[in-house]
Amino acid sequence: MLPCDKQLPTKTASAAAGLGDHTAVCPAIQTGSDDALGIEPARFEFGATCFTSIAELFNKTGVQPNQVKFVITNSSLFNPTPSLSSAIINHFKMGTDTMNYSLGGMGCSAGVQLGHEYISHVNGFSSMTGVHCSTLPSR
Repeated sequence: MLPCDKQLPTKTASAAAGLGDHTAVCPAIQTGSDDALGIEPARFEFGATCFTSIAELFNKTGVQPNQVKFVITNSSLFNPTPSLSSAIINHFKMGTDTMNYSLGGMGCSAGVQLGHEYISHVNGFSSMTGVHCSTLPSR
Protein backbone atom coordinates (compact mmCIF):
# COMPACT_ATOMS: atom_id res chain seq x y z
CA MET A 1 0.00 0.00 0.00
CA LEU A 2 1.19 3.49 -0.83
CA PRO A 3 1.68 6.15 1.85
CA CYS A 4 -1.45 8.27 2.20
CA ASP A 5 0.08 11.30 0.51
CA LYS A 6 0.85 9.19 -2.61
CA GLN A 7 -2.57 7.54 -2.90
CA LEU A 8 -5.47 8.70 -4.97
CA PRO A 9 -7.98 10.58 -2.82
CA THR A 10 -10.63 7.95 -3.58
CA LYS A 11 -8.33 5.13 -2.42
CA THR A 12 -7.62 6.98 0.80
CA ALA A 13 -11.34 7.59 1.33
CA SER A 14 -12.25 3.96 0.61
CA ALA A 15 -9.58 2.73 3.03
CA ALA A 16 -10.91 5.05 5.73
CA ALA A 17 -14.48 3.87 5.05
CA GLY A 18 -13.59 0.34 6.13
CA LEU A 19 -14.49 -1.40 2.87
CA GLY A 20 -13.90 -5.14 3.14
CA ASP A 21 -12.14 -7.54 0.80
CA HIS A 22 -15.43 -8.53 -0.82
CA THR A 23 -16.51 -4.97 -1.69
CA ALA A 24 -16.60 -4.26 -5.42
CA VAL A 25 -14.59 -1.19 -6.36
CA CYS A 26 -13.08 -0.14 -9.66
CA PRO A 27 -9.45 -1.05 -10.46
CA ALA A 28 -8.30 2.56 -10.07
CA ILE A 29 -9.32 2.50 -6.43
CA GLN A 30 -8.07 -1.05 -5.87
CA THR A 31 -4.58 -0.35 -7.18
CA GLY A 32 -4.21 3.31 -6.32
CA SER A 33 -2.24 3.66 -9.53
CA ASP A 34 -2.47 6.52 -12.01
CA ASP A 35 -2.10 3.87 -14.73
CA ALA A 36 -5.63 2.69 -13.93
CA LEU A 37 -7.06 6.13 -14.70
CA GLY A 38 -8.29 7.48 -18.01
CA ILE A 39 -10.85 7.05 -20.76
CA GLU A 40 -10.40 3.34 -21.46
CA PRO A 41 -10.51 2.28 -17.79
CA ALA A 42 -13.60 4.52 -17.38
CA ARG A 43 -15.25 2.79 -20.37
CA PHE A 44 -14.46 -0.57 -18.75
CA GLU A 45 -15.95 0.60 -15.44
CA PHE A 46 -19.06 1.85 -17.21
CA GLY A 47 -19.51 -1.41 -19.12
CA ALA A 48 -18.87 -3.61 -16.11
CA THR A 49 -21.42 -1.79 -13.98
CA CYS A 50 -24.08 -0.48 -16.35
CA PHE A 51 -24.26 -3.28 -18.92
CA THR A 52 -24.45 -5.86 -16.15
CA SER A 53 -27.16 -3.94 -14.26
CA ILE A 54 -29.25 -3.33 -17.36
CA ALA A 55 -28.96 -6.99 -18.44
CA GLU A 56 -30.14 -8.06 -14.97
CA LEU A 57 -33.04 -5.62 -15.22
CA PHE A 58 -34.09 -7.05 -18.59
CA ASN A 59 -33.88 -10.59 -17.21
CA LYS A 60 -35.92 -9.77 -14.09
CA THR A 61 -38.63 -7.79 -15.87
CA GLY A 62 -38.89 -9.73 -19.12
CA VAL A 63 -38.57 -6.49 -21.09
CA GLN A 64 -36.78 -6.98 -24.40
CA PRO A 65 -34.19 -4.39 -25.52
CA ASN A 66 -36.22 -3.61 -28.66
CA GLN A 67 -39.13 -2.51 -26.43
CA VAL A 68 -37.07 0.37 -25.01
CA LYS A 69 -37.93 3.58 -26.82
CA PHE A 70 -35.74 6.03 -24.86
CA VAL A 71 -32.33 5.63 -23.27
CA ILE A 72 -31.21 8.42 -20.98
CA THR A 73 -27.83 8.49 -19.26
CA ASN A 74 -26.61 11.00 -16.73
CA SER A 75 -22.95 11.21 -15.76
CA SER A 76 -21.30 13.96 -13.79
CA LEU A 77 -17.74 13.46 -15.04
CA PHE A 78 -17.52 10.83 -17.75
CA ASN A 79 -19.11 12.00 -21.02
CA PRO A 80 -17.28 10.29 -23.89
CA THR A 81 -17.90 10.21 -27.61
CA PRO A 82 -19.72 8.09 -28.67
CA SER A 83 -22.09 8.75 -25.80
CA LEU A 84 -22.94 6.42 -22.93
CA SER A 85 -26.54 6.17 -24.12
CA SER A 86 -25.31 5.17 -27.58
CA ALA A 87 -23.08 2.54 -25.99
CA ILE A 88 -26.13 1.04 -24.23
CA ILE A 89 -28.20 1.07 -27.43
CA ASN A 90 -25.41 -0.60 -29.41
CA HIS A 91 -24.52 -3.12 -26.70
CA PHE A 92 -28.09 -4.38 -26.38
CA LYS A 93 -28.86 -4.01 -30.11
CA MET A 94 -31.90 -1.84 -29.47
CA GLY A 95 -34.00 -0.65 -32.37
CA THR A 96 -32.95 2.11 -34.73
CA ASP A 97 -35.98 4.05 -33.53
CA THR A 98 -34.66 4.18 -29.95
CA MET A 99 -34.01 7.79 -28.98
CA ASN A 100 -31.11 8.61 -26.69
CA TYR A 101 -30.07 11.46 -24.46
CA SER A 102 -26.75 11.78 -22.68
CA LEU A 103 -26.84 14.34 -19.91
CA GLY A 104 -23.67 15.56 -18.29
CA GLY A 105 -22.89 17.54 -15.18
CA MET A 106 -26.53 18.08 -14.25
CA GLY A 107 -26.78 16.25 -10.94
CA CYS A 108 -27.86 12.76 -9.97
CA SER A 109 -31.53 12.88 -10.87
CA ALA A 110 -31.39 15.11 -13.95
CA GLY A 111 -32.80 12.49 -16.31
CA VAL A 112 -35.70 11.36 -14.12
CA GLN A 113 -38.12 14.09 -15.22
CA LEU A 114 -37.03 13.74 -18.85
CA GLY A 115 -37.68 9.98 -18.74
CA HIS A 116 -41.04 10.49 -17.08
CA GLU A 117 -42.10 13.02 -19.72
CA TYR A 118 -41.21 10.76 -22.63
CA ILE A 119 -42.63 7.54 -21.24
CA SER A 120 -45.95 9.23 -20.53
CA HIS A 121 -46.35 10.00 -24.27
CA VAL A 122 -45.21 6.73 -25.84
CA ASN A 123 -46.19 3.10 -25.80
CA GLY A 124 -42.89 1.56 -24.70
CA PHE A 125 -40.23 1.64 -22.03
CA SER A 126 -37.66 4.19 -21.00
CA SER A 127 -34.27 3.43 -19.46
CA MET A 128 -32.63 6.02 -17.22
CA THR A 129 -29.09 5.21 -16.08
CA GLY A 130 -27.17 7.39 -13.65
CA VAL A 131 -23.40 6.85 -13.68
CA HIS A 132 -20.53 7.92 -11.48
CA CYS A 133 -17.24 6.63 -12.87
CA SER A 134 -14.42 6.87 -10.33
CA THR A 135 -11.77 6.07 -12.91
CA LEU A 136 -11.21 9.52 -14.38
CA PRO A 137 -8.35 11.61 -13.02
CA SER A 138 -9.46 14.48 -10.82
CA ARG A 139 -6.56 16.80 -11.57
